[in-house]
Amino acid sequence: MIPPFILLFCLGSMVLAGKLMQKTTLMGWYQNQSIKIVDQIVEGRKQSVEPTAEQIAKADLMLSRILQLGAGNLPSRFYVAQQNIAIGRVDVARGIISQIAPDNRPGLAEAHEWMAKDMISRATRGERVSEEVLRHHLQNSLERFDMNFEPALYEIYASVLDRENRFNEAARLLTKAGEISPVYQLKVVDYLTQKKLTNQAKGYADSFVSKVENAVANPKSKPEDVARDVVLAARAYSMTDRIDESLVFLEKHPPNQWNMADWRRLYSENFRMKFRKSLVRSDDRMQVNLNFLSAAIK
Repeated sequence: MIPPFILLFCLGSMVLAGKLMQKTTLMGWYQNQSIKIVDQIVEGRKQSVEPTAEQIAKADLMLSRILQLGAGNLPSRFYVAQQNIAIGRVDVARGIISQIAPDNRPGLAEAHEWMAKDMISRATRGERVSEEVLRHHLQNSLERFDMNFEPALYEIYASVLDRENRFNEAARLLTKAGEISPVYQLKVVDYLTQKKLTNQAKGYADSFVSKVENAVANPKSKPEDVARDVVLAARAYSMTDRIDESLVFLEKHPPNQWNMADWRRLYSENFRMKFRKSLVRSDDRMQVNLNFLSAAIK
């Protein structure tokens, strides 16, 4: 129980400060103050120091005031929920977010994303969740293509759409994930290949390779990112059954300190695939190209 005099002191100081400001600046002021007090609480807990009654009172007062000022403002309410999460009040936050991202109609996209992640997290801990409700939250966040969310969520939603035989929509979601994280570019290629959409898979791979070439030529590109993407682009060639193109691309962009192991692994894999193909294509006397095997084990 928070002592009444502490609440009165905090409330009085907040009201006095508020009266000295224009209404349009109050929201920003309260948000800044709430950030300060929440940061104090979070940093204290990192040092195993529990917050004082005064700190909790200040946090409660300012977050309550933000809710009052932004009663019809969904982002403001989501902000309050996030601050509650920061100080360990997940159940309180969930209650707020469930109102701005309801199960039966569209709400704030960021809140729907949080609800989806929360449901996935609870499901991984063994709790039963509604797949229909999860789908609703994924749809009302990830289908906002003007926004970026966690790439893994796009993959999860794509698997849902795949089960519904909505292959193009699933591929589009994976493509969005690839725009956020280059690693997911290969998931798009793999998905299109699985669906026997060979030309689309090759076209997507070619587009990715082109982007990587542009990044290589751009002096502002981070060398470690370029090194990673070179291997990914070469693997996109391999995944679309173009081993020779993959090898040429790798040889064009030699390994460096950031991709040495991955580069060599893929280079070897390519030659092993060429060797296996030579076995399949050989005649009854098993005349194979042993150069491929030799290159693969170097």
